[in-house]
Amino acid sequence: MTKYLLILTLLASIFLTGCSSLHEVPASSSASVSQNLKVGDTVKITKLSNDVLEFEIEGITGKRVFGEGISVDISDIGKIEKKEFSVFKTLSLSSGLAILGAMGILIIAL
Repeated sequence: MTKYLLILTLLASIFLTGCSSLHEVPASSSASVSQNLKVGDTVKITKLSNDVLEFEIEGITGKRVFGEGISVDISDIGKIEKKEFSVFKTLSLSSGLAILGAMGILIIAL
């Protein structure tokens, strides 16, 4: 019984953590940045100087993107990647681990 509870807890924590991917967003102009990003998005910004910043957006103006004490001029941005949740990856990981766990239980039981 304890083993089953442990396995269920592990699977639930993995499922709730979820999987995400980084998708590149056009950074050619302030209009494209404003159209593709919104407050609450988590981004990874690579500046023209190759400095890499990762933060949750708290605001976007015509010239700047800012959040978590970080402010970046849009003209200084070389690349923007937006973190997006992936249902497929989460379900695949959860299903794979469930199958692996079931196989482990069968091996232990035999």
